[in-house]
Order: sequence, then structure tokens, then C-alpha cells
Amino acid sequence: MLLRHGIFYLLTRLGAGIFNLATIVLYTYLLTPEQYGRYALLIAGVGLVSGIATSWLGEGVLRFTHSQSLLPVPFHTIRRLQVQTLLIPTGFAVLLLPFAPSMEWRILIAIGIGILWLQSTHDLQLCLFRAQLQPDRFLKANFVRTVVTPIVGWCSISIGLGSLGAAIGYLGGLFASIVFVRSPQSRSADAPITGVARELWRYGAPLSLSYLFLHILHTSDRFLIALFLGEDATGAYAAVYELTAQTMALFLLSAANASAPLIFKAASEEDKERFYDLLRENLALLLTIGILGVVMWWKVAPVLVMRFIGSDYRDNFALIALLVATATLVADLRTHHFTTPLKINKKTSILIMDTFFASLANILLSLWFIPQFGIVGAALATLVSYIVFLTVGVILARRMAFIVVSWKDLACILLCGGGVALFLSVLPSATEWQVLFNGLLGGIIYVAGILACNVAEWRYRLWRCVNRRSRAR
Repeated sequence: MLLRHGIFYLLTRLGAGIFNLATIVLYTYLLTPEQYGRYALLIAGVGLVSGIATSWLGEGVLRFTHSQSLLPVPFHTIRRLQVQTLLIPTGFAVLLLPFAPSMEWRILIAIGIGILWLQSTHDLQLCLFRAQLQPDRFLKANFVRTVVTPIVGWCSISIGLGSLGAAIGYLGGLFASIVFVRSPQSRSADAPITGVARELWRYGAPLSLSYLFLHILHTSDRFLIALFLGEDATGAYAAVYELTAQTMALFLLSAANASAPLIFKAASEEDKERFYDLLRENLALLLTIGILGVVMWWKVAPVLVMRFIGSDYRDNFALIALLVATATLVADLRTHHFTTPLKINKKTSILIMDTFFASLANILLSLWFIPQFGIVGAALATLVSYIVFLTVGVILARRMAFIVVSWKDLACILLCGGGVALFLSVLPSATEWQVLFNGLLGGIIYVAGILACNVAEWRYRLWRCVNRRSRAR
């Protein structure tokens, strides 16, 4: 069921992911690195505030509002808590407007306030769609946002608004998604429930603090690059980082979005056998997708992508992309697999520790590496700190709950990935068409190897599915 659910998410979200990547490529042509740097700093700042203020509500929605939950959560209660928490950062942002370094930054901050409210609302709706196993609504909301954002952004930038135009595009995409894909629960008139609010806070508050450190881990390098190297270097780094990370996330989050509700549902029903099977399959799916993604960003993607992005963004592209792709896989393994048992057992407060150590490592390493190695040093610091992130998370999960790892699956996936990387290294790659053909061939060989090794029993399940369909005919 998880594999089928994950494939559905993957295929239907692919279009939205392509628009996301196309938007980044488009902006590398329309914006200078300095303008892209301002836009990236704004989005990073808004993401930090939105995550701290309301990420705990999203996690509570995902944990407590599935159909078998013992604690149904009226969405009106969540909306009320959202408004209360967002009023505080909004007030601070208004007070800071007179102290902004330029008129452009004042307008960017004003737009950022609107993005903050819409981003929070959009994220809560996505969590509700996931919790209620409504992938159609989830994917429509994502698709509307990703289609509208580049259209509005391109129009705004074309009339000379620069980074302001990109921010207006982001704002327009969120607004369209919320208006056109609404949740039935968002129109609920249920009265707020104090007990529900307390339960949400107890579960989600530690996750919110964890998110603070997590966002510092993800975005502190951009602010430090701006400090040491300037906004133009921030733009060059952010474009390559987002292009790589979003490509990896397109596939990894498809697996995570499919698995989380099913895993939580199996845990609530106390179906231990199915619960452990889903966790094993979840890890296998994340690793299978992630290892192939890293190999492709190492051997295939840089040659193809360099042809499309703006010339100001191409320096050190291949090396930064490889480091970021690996770091993204490492972080997603921790977030979407190894800490899941802690969330199920409601031991979320312990998650503060790994994010704290990882964010501290990222800041210290960035302060050391960026002055010496430039933006490559920022990518290297990110990878090392994410390895710390995963290591501490695994240790905590093992001590406070449990971990599910199939060493056979792990060895088979790594063997297939290493074999494909070696295979691609010896193939001729003089032209883009050769590189593209190599990538397609390598992907086919990789999938064949995964099935041959029967990772997560997928070969047996595929064979049974084929047999059932043959009998049905």
C-alpha cells in the first residue's frame, strides 16, 4: 500500500515539482545574483518565523486528525491558535520597518508579512490533507501554487520590480492555492476546545523549538554568506542550493507524504506487524530514491542543468550540487524515518537535542569554512552538520524508542547505487544527449538491481500483483 500510495504522490506531484525547478531557472535569468540574494534572504526569514510560530500546529494536525484518532481536532481551534501566534511576529516586523537598510527592504518586509500569514495557512491546509489521506487536494494545492508563482513573478519582474517581483510572485502563488483549494474543515464553525489546544501545545511546542534549530541549520549559511561575501554570493549559492534540494525533495517528500499518515494510522490501531513493515518499507523507499538522486546529481545533472541556468550562477555548480544532494538525503532520513517512533511515542521534546547540536555545528563550521572556501565551504559545512544531525537523531531514537533498519535492504541499495555510479563513470559523456542517455540507462539498471535484490519484498509484491491482474483477465 505504501509503495502504491508513494507512486501516486510521485507521479501527480511531478508536474508541480517541474514548475518549481523551472521557476528557479527562470529567476537565474531574470534576476542578478544580488537581487536573487535579497529574495532568498526574505523567504528564509519568513520561513523561520512561520515555522516557529505555527509548525507545531501542523505537526499536531498530522498526529491527531486522522480518521482513527482518539483526539479529533476541530479546525477552528487550530485557526484561532494560528492567529494568536502570528500576531506577535507581525507586530515585531511592523516595528522594524523604519530600521530597514533601504526602501526596497522596507517593501520586501511588508510583502513578507503577507507571505507569513499565507504561508502558515497553506502549510496547515497541506498537513490536514495529508492527515485525512486526501492526496488529490494536497497535490492540487501544491500544483496551483507552483503554476501561479512563476507567472505572477515573471510579470512583476518584467516591469522592473526585481526582487520585489519575485516576492510578489511567491505571495500570489500562496493566495491562489488557498482560495482555489480550500479544506471543508476550514469553514467549520466548531467552538474552540481548550483541552485540544493544550494537547496540541504539549505535543507540538517541543517540535516548534526543534524547528527553530532546524531552520537555523537549513538557512544560517545564507545569512553568513551575505555577511562575509555579500548578497550576490548569497544569490549564487541559494539558487544552486534550492535547485538541487528541491529536486531531491520532489522525490523524497513523495515517499514521506505517503508514508507518514499510514504509519501513524497503523500505530494508532496497534497493528505492530503492519507498523514495522511500513517503517521498513519507508526507509527502503527513501534510500532507493535518495541514493539514485545523489548519483544523478554527481554524474548526470550538472552537465544538463549548466546549459539552462544563468551564467552568473555556474561557478562551482557541480561540486555544490553534489554536496547539497547528499546533505538533503541525510537530513530526510533523519526527519522522515528515524525520528518517527519518537513522534509516535510523543517524545518530541527529545528532538530539540539533535537539531541544537546540528545547528550549532553548522554555524561554527560555516564561520570557519566560508571565509576560506567561499560558497563551497558553506555547502561542505551543511553536509557535515547534517551528518551530525542524523547521527544524534539515530542515537536518541535508539535510546528513547526504537529504530527499524533492514541491513540487507541497506546493503543492496548501496551496492546498486555504487554499481550505477561506476557504470556511468566509464560511459562516454562528450555531449548532453550522451549524458541524458547515460542517465536513463543508469536509472533502468538501478531499478532492475533493486528488484533483483528484492529490496523490501518489492519483487515478490510486483509479481503477485501481475499474477492477480492476469487471473482477473
